[in-house]
Amino acid sequence: MMTLAVFIVINGGSLRCAAATAGFFAELMGWPFKAPAFKTVSNWVERCGLHALQLTKSLQGEYVAIIDASIQNGKEQLMLLLGVEAERAARLDRPLRVADMKVLGMEVQSSWNGDEVAAFISRSMAERPGISLRYVICDRGSNLLAALSKLALPVVSDCSHVMMNMVKKLFKDDAALSKLKASVGLLRQQLTMTDNAFALPATLRDKDRFGRIFFLVKWMERIDDYGTALNSELRARLNAGRNRWLDLRLRQVQRLMVITATRLKCEGLSQASRDGWINDVLAYLQTQPRLTQQARSFITGIMNYFNDHADFYANWVRIQCCSDIIESIFGRYKNKGGMKAISADVLSIAMYNRKISVDFV
Repeated sequence: MMTLAVFIVINGGSLRCAAATAGFFAELMGWPFKAPAFKTVSNWVERCGLHALQLTKSLQGEYVAIIDASIQNGKEQLMLLLGVEAERAARLDRPLRVADMKVLGMEVQSSWNGDEVAAFISRSMAERPGISLRYVICDRGSNLLAALSKLALPVVSDCSHVMMNMVKKLFKDDAALSKLKASVGLLRQQLTMTDNAFALPATLRDKDRFGRIFFLVKWMERIDDYGTALNSELRARLNAGRNRWLDLRLRQVQRLMVITATRLKCEGLSQASRDGWINDVLAYLQTQPRLTQQARSFITGIMNYFNDHADFYANWVRIQCCSDIIESIFGRYKNKGGMKAISADVLSIAMYNRKISVDFV
């Protein structure tokens, strides 16, 4: 019963669902047990999570770390330190997965400054004396950089945030893009409940990392694919906020982001991935009538990113440079249901990479 309840919670079920299901299962099996209280299930999950976290104290060897703080959930933030064996990280030819990671530390408080982050890392490492950190991947938040500088730990910039910041800068205060977004918003208001709703784009998220470019380009491509299947009046309304030059700028930057992410998230930073990325970009540029200023600036920015980390991959051949996995873990935890606040059940994160079995529980 305990194993079933913990398994359900770790895989997204609510505490009450897990409690009720465990009770049904006991009845089905003819066991003389009643359904546990949801608080009892919560205690089981927390105790198992604490045990999983304590197991990492016996780890040995050199690790690559990823560190970040969750967006404030309720009144608190979770600071999470993940690790993957350095040699394993250097061999992977795919993005990091939850199964690759170990939780090296987690703490919760209302906010984190540089000194507090440094103290958190120091405590986590002191509890795991067999571990050393080769380098740390982060999003270059000021508090994280201050902490890592204080501890003299090598820092690798997360490639997703590097691209995100470049795109924000490239299209900041872009009048044509603002007009297109306004046009799309108006279309959604006018056509959502009509027969033409199929032609609308997905909702444009306010907090989209890349300025909604992926949503817009995908929508523009879909409208172009419809072609004459759309009546002329509807096509004119859908294209009201567009112009060819904006289309080209958005498409080029979006395509370059895809090319870059495919290389960096699978192959990391290395001389081979740099050379492969250059070849991919050159091949793409051969298909374009001209190169926009935004595309040129993006290419220059990624070249600088490779150059800034050249000493790293000269020493270690290949380095991981993506922290998407920690964002995925934060997202999984926040979608747990129940109370929208960080509580002791945060310990469940330590079990995300584990097989929930009777022996473990």
